[in-house]
Amino acid sequence: IIAYPETRAGWGRLTRLLTLGNRRAKKGECEIGLGDLLADPEDLLLILMPPDRLTGLETVLARMAEAAPGAVWLGTAMHRRGDDRRRLTRLKALAVWAGVPLLAVNDTLYAGPEDRDLQDVLTCIREGVTIETAGLRLEANAERWLKPPAEMARLFRDAPEAVGEATAFLSRATFDLSELS
Repeated sequence: IIAYPETRAGWGRLTRLLTLGNRRAKKGECEIGLGDLLADPEDLLLILMPPDRLTGLETVLARMAEAAPGAVWLGTAMHRRGDDRRRLTRLKALAVWAGVPLLAVNDTLYAGPEDRDLQDVLTCIREGVTIETAGLRLEANAERWLKPPAEMARLFRDAPEAVGEATAFLSRATFDLSELS
């Protein structure tokens, strides 16, 4: 789940939530549960990013939609793994069922396709493995780059409303770090 502060108050809630998670975990880690997030989601915009397997997603999405009505989106990305259209169809149906908007996201890891090698190296460093032994820890292709609007529209031609929803989402996130003193 990605949480964005909608307002200055949302920023305060988010930082308190992170403090709680950091206090629970050993140094360098953070433990936050769904219950923690949904206990006080006011002024937070929440994007549920589905895992590879969609099993059980309905329960989480329903809990989120109930706890934060009007502030929940179901994210969807096109990773070009072969099942994108089938997955998009399932996610569209799930969003309608839960009464939340579907949001096209890029799930970006790097600026351009030429940066994929660097991403692979960073993944190996994080995982403590070599390129030769990294295997499935690396991304399957070079599609995790920051795509322009025309490319996003092309990728999500079966769900143009999900691309349009990005503008609606961004218009809600009015908090700016300059508000902090």
